[in-house]
Amino acid sequence: MRFVDTNIFLRFMLNDIPEQANACESLFRKVVAGEETIFTTAMVMAEVVWVLASYYGLSLRQTLRPFEGT
Repeated sequence: MRFVDTNIFLRFMLNDIPEQANACESLFRKVVAGEETIFTTAMVMAEVVWVLASYYGLSLRQTLRPFEGT
């Protein structure tokens, strides 16, 4: 079981460093396939939203869109 921190979510969502985004996508695909188990905390998710809103200027709606339906 792996802990997933803020940077993993941000790299995946922003694709600002393609090599890292690809590695994150690979991890998430393994999770979906049942090959890997991950966990995180509410604080990490709050930090993801905060970084997207404060640094990248996204609205709350935009920051939450990737998490809809989960």
